[in-house]
Amino acid sequence: MPRFFLGYQSTRDNDAMTESGRVLDLEERRGDFSQTVDTSGKPVEIFRPSIGRPYPGNVIPPNDISPQATALLDLYPLPNSSGGKGYNYQKPVSSATHQDALQLRRFRFIEVQTRASVSSAGINRS
Repeated sequence: MPRFFLGYQSTRDNDAMTESGRVLDLEERRGDFSQTVDTSGKPVEIFRPSIGRPYPGNVIPPNDISPQATALLDLYPLPNSSGGKGYNYQKPVSSATHQDALQLRRFRFIEVQTRASVSSAGINRS
């Protein structure tokens, strides 16, 4: 006589965390990098691409900032945090993991020491 086994497992997991990053502040959006420092506190140098030399005072003149670059900056958020380690932007991020697993097994004893079985399993993740 054949026997059947059916198994189902479901997992639901939701995580929330805060991601930190660095975005340009208002002065930097205008080309003024005179107060900008790296993560170790050293001033950064902004170079003029056409000649490969730093801009005087780390300030990019307005005529060197293209309208396309200005329009692109409008797509980026403004700083919302004054957190440490050079980060000035935080955003809450959530992630969800949903997993369903189904297993079906059919087996039959043919003789005392002989058994035949057929198994099928599937997992759905999202």
